[in-house]
Amino acid sequence: LRRNVWAVANSTSSWMEDFQMWVQTEQGAHWDTTNAKVVPGEFYRLLRQYASTATGPRAAWQHIDNIRWKADGSGLTASRIGFFIVGAVNSDGEDAVDAMDNLRAELDGVAFPWAFSFVFWEAYKLIIQEIT
Repeated sequence: LRRNVWAVANSTSSWMEDFQMWVQTEQGAHWDTTNAKVVPGEFYRLLRQYASTATGPRAAWQHIDNIRWKADGSGLTASRIGFFIVGAVNSDGEDAVDAMDNLRAELDGVAFPWAFSFVFWEAYKLIIQEIT
């Protein structure tokens, strides 16, 4: 997402990136350097521990509203990662549709990009299909 042409550079606010950095720096023994990820079996335990941190530049309190736990605490039901979309997409319906479709294609199977403005961009998409 950081390299996507429709995402504003350095606008991403990612709990996952901050969590991974926290694990690397604070919990190094639980970081798989070969595969660049949390050691299997430790993800949710460490995420719960991270969620209780309240200090530092990567403190979880910045992301607490972006993580939704299952009722039994065994995993996540949803999460959110924020970013800004390049402003030029607001001036032209085709650019808006291209941005929306590009973001959805890039994150297909991983996440579903959504923003309130996509409601209108979906309408643009239908109009473009109808007039071409």
